Amino acid sequence: MVMTGRRDSNLHKELNRYMPRAAAFGGMCIGATALTVLADLTVAIGSGTEILLGGTTLYHFLDTFYKQKATDP
Repeated sequence: MVMTGRRDSNLHKELNRYMPRAAAFGGMCIGATALTVLADLTVAIGSGTEILLGGTTLYHFLDTFYKQKATDP
């Protein structure tokens, strides 16, 4: 395997920098999709898409709240 602009001896170090993040993000995306499909099939408390959208919105509000709390004196 070759990465443009990187030495062969440095390739393992460079891949270890990016691969865990990429793998975790891919796993989260697959997990969210599986949760959405499962909720759609079982018609649990609304559709899976609504649950995913609600969770994302709640996360956004909490993230904004904590950022504002950290910057306020």
